[in-house]
Amino acid sequence: MKPREIVERTLEYRGPERVAAMLIPPYWQDLLSCGMEQPGDGAWRAVGPEREERIDEWGNTWARLERASKGEVVRGALESYDALDALPLPDLANPTRFRRMADVFAADTQDRYRLGYLPGFPFSLARKLRRLDRFLEDLVLERERVAVLLERLTALLEACLPRLREAGADGVMFAEDWGTQTGLMIHPQMWREVFAPVFERLCGAAHAAGLRVFMHSCGRITDIIPDLIAVGVDVLQFSQPRVHGLEALSR
Repeated sequence: MKPREIVERTLEYRGPERVAAMLIPPYWQDLLSCGMEQPGDGAWRAVGPEREERIDEWGNTWARLERASKGEVVRGALESYDALDALPLPDLANPTRFRRMADVFAADTQDRYRLGYLPGFPFSLARKLRRLDRFLEDLVLERERVAVLLERLTALLEACLPRLREAGADGVMFAEDWGTQTGLMIHPQMWREVFAPVFERLCGAAHAAGLRVFMHSCGRITDIIPDLIAVGVDVLQFSQPRVHGLEALSR
């Protein structure tokens, strides 16, 4: 049984010869992943004895200490919603961003299940443009303007999905860390009101393009797992399964 068939049978509960997985060699890797190119990201530069900063293609400023992590946004490109209409957004669906992905998938000789990575879903992108603490405040204080921002980001991502399929992807993968160690970052009802429609739209567009939807999230997002299933997420990938409880995940 080829890796792609093992993945498909696992996803559809159709009796694979073993459970599909993407493990560290020498164990099996049934999935092959590749991200979109992000040509506008700047390099890290020293701004002090221990601090480095870089500016990504969205205009967000990232910082890190002692080269110890991928960093975090310290200044979002959207300092004020008054600048929203003039905010330049990357052309994510530009075909040149998917050329390397197409080459990587075409070169695979193992017939693995191919995952194309998006740079996030709308929450991940918006919280960087505004900076996380500000964006969480916006969800209470600027709900109408948040809706406008999320609409624009959703449209950008939606246009990428056919490109992923053209590049040879079987599924789309995105990462959005929604949880702390004890629960969701926002109230579950707020998530349902603000983000469930966005997720449903993008998952529907992905399915229409022939892609399954894989989502990664760190933290304890147990409260919205049924919602994620309902809006169309096909696979949830957790790096911290025990914060949910294995029995809860089993159910």
